[in-house]
Amino acid sequence: MSIGMHNLKAEQVAHVLGGATRKGNGYLARCPAHNDLTASLAIDDKEGGGLLVKCFAGCDQPSVTDALKSRGLWPDQPPRTEYENVRQKVTGRYDYTDTAGNVLYSKVRLEPGKNGRKKDYQFRNAAKAKHPIYGYRNHPAVPYRLHEIVAAGSVMIHEGEKQADITAAMGLPSTSLDSGVESKITPEIVEVFMGKSIVIIRDNDEPGLKYAGKLAAALYGVARVIRVILLPGLPPKGDVEEWYAVPGNDRDKLLGIVNAAPEWVPGEQVPDLYTWPPPIDMLRLSRMNPVSPSFVMEPWLPCGYATLFSGHGGVGKSGIALGLFVCVSMGIPFFGVPVEQRRVLYLSCEDREGVLHWRLAKICAYLGIHLSELNGRLDIIDLVGHDTILYQPKREGSPLTAAYHQLAARMKTEQTQVLVVDGISDTYDGNENARAEVKAYVNALLALIPPDDGAVVLVGHVAKLAANTSTKEGYSGSTGWHNSVRARWYLYPELQNGDDGKPASTGNLMLELQKSNLGPADRAMKFAWDEAAGMFAGKIVGEESHFDKKYQERVEREALLAIFESRSVDIPSAAMGPRTAFHVLSVQPDFPASLLSGTPGKKRFWRLIEELRQMGLIEESSIRRSGRKTTAVLVPTNKAVSGCANAPNAENKDSAQYDAGATAPMRRILAGGIRGVYPAQHNIFHPATEDEFDDIEVAA
Repeated sequence: MSIGMHNLKAEQVAHVLGGATRKGNGYLARCPAHNDLTASLAIDDKEGGGLLVKCFAGCDQPSVTDALKSRGLWPDQPPRTEYENVRQKVTGRYDYTDTAGNVLYSKVRLEPGKNGRKKDYQFRNAAKAKHPIYGYRNHPAVPYRLHEIVAAGSVMIHEGEKQADITAAMGLPSTSLDSGVESKITPEIVEVFMGKSIVIIRDNDEPGLKYAGKLAAALYGVARVIRVILLPGLPPKGDVEEWYAVPGNDRDKLLGIVNAAPEWVPGEQVPDLYTWPPPIDMLRLSRMNPVSPSFVMEPWLPCGYATLFSGHGGVGKSGIALGLFVCVSMGIPFFGVPVEQRRVLYLSCEDREGVLHWRLAKICAYLGIHLSELNGRLDIIDLVGHDTILYQPKREGSPLTAAYHQLAARMKTEQTQVLVVDGISDTYDGNENARAEVKAYVNALLALIPPDDGAVVLVGHVAKLAANTSTKEGYSGSTGWHNSVRARWYLYPELQNGDDGKPASTGNLMLELQKSNLGPADRAMKFAWDEAAGMFAGKIVGEESHFDKKYQERVEREALLAIFESRSVDIPSAAMGPRTAFHVLSVQPDFPASLLSGTPGKKRFWRLIEELRQMGLIEESSIRRSGRKTTAVLVPTNKAVSGCANAPNAENKDSAQYDAGATAPMRRILAGGIRGVYPAQHNIFHPATEDEFDDIEVAA
């Protein structure tokens, strides 16, 4: 009698041979190689297809297989492939013992594996057997390290022997089953764990999730308590081996994770770090009042998102960032800007402990706090000289590195809310022009913070090319950096025209809020060196009174109109391109320094130009250059040149006191007003004499 050659099963073969009885995971039947009256042939199904056989009466293997072939009970072997001809070496051996420690059978790891696999596993019978048979387990399956766990009150169960050895070396009773996620959980195996406290340490993949659930369900009601653990910070397909390789992960930390884990009950699953969340529940939202976006520092630092803090190399970013997050960790306003207190982790990839100490001492003295007060609030890690790459797309497997997983574990343990990465180039090993890589790096960091009250701040340099041009974008590389964050800050030296008419540094620093998706942008702070404090001290730009602002704009309009009237240079009307009105006017000796304050100053400049247009004091014209090329330019109108202006009337007589002392361009501005912007009577201003302006500081 024969059966399908490609579908041979141990049960079918055993019944054909006769005398079949169940034995462990396989069967015993009569051996066809001798006159067998006691059913001495063991038959089991082989993983991946095929049969495993052994005659306990002493028949050699070729005799048994030849006898089975003659009866159509042994499949023909397929032709060997080039992969099957590889020479394999034993690279690991795991002995399975009885409760007394006697070896029952072994499992070996062979490398390389066949058919292109990295490794194979093979069972071998007891080492003392007279005729060891490879590929066959000559004993019913037992848990690994059985002699160590049988009397233990608590046991850790892993998917593999290698992982069990790691935690066993910590002094924690540990085991695994001999076929990994394919293991059969027999009643004999379940009985071993009766009354014990079980911790299942699962691998971070889909098979690991299913196996942990299957194992927990089989032990539920038998074990005293069951916990299923997914270790924090694991890469995809990672296990305790990757977790333990991270410095700082040890026995105590593992026990802390275990003790904090809830008891497993049927129907529950361990959260999977790599699955998408369900859709937003619209019904739930409909029953709630909407909450406005929250900030650590409004509107500069939004909660739940990443913020980019960039500037030229050596300009002072790290010092200002350190001062800010000392304030955040203590809940102290940052130079007048309120902040919400948060637990902060600061990764210092450029400054060593000595420099950090020196800066912290000055910051704390300035704020009137003691350095010891930062303990437990601000954690700073000196990473100079260490492997700091968190994201590396070129590495085999996951782009998230061991350093990233160490960071994830530390943040979870310390309950970090705000993560500061100083700087980007030390932690990101991708292409800054590849938007997908940039976004993946930012998202990986966002996954580490609490979404409601956490934040990520990335401190980075502007590339040399960007730093040496007139761009004020505040980031380099692709727009991926700009698009991946919800707020963006830019720090740069403040400039003003020198005696030679060329822009020169004032020694101050300007910090601009160039992007804020969740609040108003176009904010700025100015930092000036405080000699006594030994640090840059800041103040908010643009906090002058309404009266101060209007006076400043009058001064700026007068200066611009004076440059137009001088006709010392042709002023293009273009608002975009490499040579705009701003480019030309900003290098003139009399250009107002207050309009050089970055983006806010530039926006105010264009508004003033439009106001001068509406007042009829400048207009667009054209000139013909060499080659008969016509260029559009801005020129003063006849009204501006002639000095004609409406005299003060009864409604604006209060302003005459100031008009009398004003220059000709300013008097025309005051008299004529601005159509659609400010009325001619200027009744929004407090009447004042020229002397009263002497004590007013013009904000830069």
